[in-house]
Amino acid sequence: MSLISDPVRHDTDAPAPAGADDADVAMRANDAIRDFLWERKTRPLRPEERIEYRRLLGVYLGALRGEIGTAA
Repeated sequence: MSLISDPVRHDTDAPAPAGADDADVAMRANDAIRDFLWERKTRPLRPEERIEYRRLLGVYLGALRGEIGTAA
């Protein structure tokens, strides 16, 4: 099950969907990261969860870089 609902995909190799700007992608990724960590707040992340967390961070950072690039 995807932690980020469509149209945003959390695998970093996937292109952003048409019409989704970087700010929208960043906000959705940030929400997904917060929800992901909230659900696991009472225990350490398992190895597969660490992979998912890193993937979500990659989406978030990629969107932020894109937003910074368009603002400059």
